[in-house]
Amino acid sequence: GISTPLVFLGAYLGYKADCIEYPTNTSRIPRPIPPQPWFMGAIFSLLIGGLLPFSACFVEMYFIMASVWVDLYYYVFGF
Repeated sequence: GISTPLVFLGAYLGYKADCIEYPTNTSRIPRPIPPQPWFMGAIFSLLIGGLLPFSACFVEMYFIMASVWVDLYYYVFGF
């Protein structure tokens, strides 16, 4: 199709373009990074990042399996 020639045309035009100059000046003096709050730590993020999806899947699978074992219909919001 048309995608391959457009990819090569865009690559050629991008290669020939001038470099981007940013309109701001940055200071060479590094600023101190403030300490992060407790909930931004790696351990808490890993626990929540794994616990929330697992618990959502667990609850849905619990309702599906309970409806199969009891021979009932499963509703998505079957509380």
